[in-house]
Amino acid sequence: MAYTSPIKACWKNYEMIGTKMKDGKEVPNCVPKDNDSPAKMTSAQYSRKNAKMRKDHKRPLSKQQTKGKSGTRTSFACRFGKNPHPMKAKDGTPSGYAHSLKRWGFGSSKEARDFCNKNKKKK
Repeated sequence: MAYTSPIKACWKNYEMIGTKMKDGKEVPNCVPKDNDSPAKMTSAQYSRKNAKMRKDHKRPLSKQQTKGKSGTRTSFACRFGKNPHPMKAKDGTPSGYAHSLKRWGFGSSKEARDFCNKNKKKK
């Protein structure tokens, strides 16, 4: 006699990945079937999809955020100015930290720190 699971199958376009406990009962752990999940992609496919996503959702910063004394820019400067990250990666190219500072209109962490100290609101 074969063992049959008392657990019902999942909905259409969902697959069962094990079981889970819900309200004291064992139920199927149904997750959407996703052909584009990063776990099932090659690194080249993932890179293409990631690049497309970044291109589609890229929002440029406003002039107020790259120049001037807006609260958002001041907040960024205060958070990033105090971090002692290197401006260059090991291969000599600008680091992600340097790119972030440049995008917000700062040439160095010292420049961001000075801007923060000059423009942050006193409590």
